[in-house]
Amino acid sequence: MSFSSAFYDLKKKTVDGKSTASPDLEIKERTHERSLSSERTRRNTISDSGLKKLVDISSITVHITESEMPSVLKLQSVCKTFVAKKGYDIDTLEMRFEAIKELYETEVSFHQKMILLNTHFRIPFMQMKDQNTIPSRSFDRVFLTLEDLVMCSKMFIDKLEPVITHYSYNAALGPLMEGLLANVWPYIRFSIDYNIAQTELKFLKTYPCVLKLLREKSNEPTLENQAIEGLLIQPVQRIMRYPIILKQILKMTPKSHNDYKSLFEANADYTFFIHEVNERAKRRDKLVEVSQILNDANLIQPWRYFLKESKLSVNGKHRVVYLLNDLACWDDIKFLLDNKVKVETPKPTTVVLTRIHDTLTLKFEDEKEAKDWNLAFTDIIKNNKWKTNNEKNWFENLCKFKDTWRNI
Repeated sequence: MSFSSAFYDLKKKTVDGKSTASPDLEIKERTHERSLSSERTRRNTISDSGLKKLVDISSITVHITESEMPSVLKLQSVCKTFVAKKGYDIDTLEMRFEAIKELYETEVSFHQKMILLNTHFRIPFMQMKDQNTIPSRSFDRVFLTLEDLVMCSKMFIDKLEPVITHYSYNAALGPLMEGLLANVWPYIRFSIDYNIAQTELKFLKTYPCVLKLLREKSNEPTLENQAIEGLLIQPVQRIMRYPIILKQILKMTPKSHNDYKSLFEANADYTFFIHEVNERAKRRDKLVEVSQILNDANLIQPWRYFLKESKLSVNGKHRVVYLLNDLACWDDIKFLLDNKVKVETPKPTTVVLTRIHDTLTLKFEDEKEAKDWNLAFTDIIKNNKWKTNNEKNWFENLCKFKDTWRNI
């Protein structure tokens, strides 16, 4: 039975059950059907906002019997679904939910893999380190900030789970992701030191005790044939996925949605953060090159990375000088850059650094290069922009410059 027929049959009934249909009922019904058909055509062409205004509660009182109630409720459900799809774009709403669910489910999967990495590899390796059977430095360079990473991932899950469990059209993900951004710092070391970690792991495989452990773990059922190399790259891949998934969620969020603006900002911040991590990873790789050129493995420290290099005059001698975030170095000489250093520019192409009793006079080929180096010295010494005692400290410093992120 059609909507118009069901509604008309209910309408023509009286309270006592007697029919009030008139002789010309058949003509009126055909006229009514044509009217409804015309109304449906008109409704299909009006705007969504206009449709909302047409959905009003009828003032007509209809008496429904118990046997008719299931059909009416089904009809009511169909009408509500139609109105919701027109007014709220249910298809987009469902795709938005699926995108948010993907963010949550992939986080759960990642968290489980990190637990496997910790349980089956980090803890046994740590026992070897404590027994002095493998070098402590190599252990630290392979497993980095794994413990903090596991806690960070668990925090993401705890925050995202209620959004999925109690999902609604007005669910606001943007503020939640903005709040979690400050906790992603454990990912940084895995991203910037991935190549270093692989080199150290290759070195550790020269130890018989390590090879024995890896052979045993290759048959571990819970690992499902996942090798340590495959698990170590997971944090690098995960941090790159955040802006990708956020961008997908943003595409499924109408601009009129209350979450759109904050979600847009969260996506922009995660995108910039990934950009900075990638840039710093390149600087760490370059630091490794510099340490090899200068034959100084001690240059590689957790907080240190490369900024720039240039051929210039150092106290009257032409040298290639490497600027790190806490040192200027060349040959076998290191000049510490801290808050005790005074910077002067007596000439447009000259920068003079004075630290206690040591003086460093740098002469550049052009003014622009001198200006760039002078700015870098200022950022290191006065602004603490490159101060990185640890990864959390670096991220907090990066956040101080957050207002300039969207201008880049």
